[in-house]
Amino acid sequence: MKTTRYWLIAGITFLMVSATLFLASPKAVNAQQCEIVRIYATFQPQPSTRLEPETLSIDKGGCIVWLNWGRDKVKVNFRAGKECQAVTEAPTGFKFDKTQDCYVTDFLSLGGTSSLKFNDSGTYKYEVTWEGKQGVVQKGKVIVRAPEEKKQE
Repeated sequence: MKTTRYWLIAGITFLMVSATLFLASPKAVNAQQCEIVRIYATFQPQPSTRLEPETLSIDKGGCIVWLNWGRDKVKVNFRAGKECQAVTEAPTGFKFDKTQDCYVTDFLSLGGTSSLKFNDSGTYKYEVTWEGKQGVVQKGKVIVRAPEEKKQE
């Protein structure tokens, strides 16, 4: 009985130590933290759209996730020219559109997400359009700060 109890306690201790080491590993500790832009749209009884937040400031190397929180499908379009592909990486849900010379998402359904990581400081403007809603555009902006710019604020 004592031997069984000993092995049970040793097994639980081993699992707890293993889990602690895994969670404290450098890979887990340095995981990328992303900011979220929520996209809201309702067209009944009257059209109402907004981005929350419209302007988002992040540190160089940070990422942003766009989340469609409305019932209608939306598309996120960056229009920064050739600079766009050079300053971003890890596009999830984005594709490079040669006609716009920048990143564009497919239409995102309710709960759909797309994300980009920004590697250079600067201001990057984008637009959100709604499927089937010609002329309905919401504009947003990402401000990416270099570490020294953050210290001066």
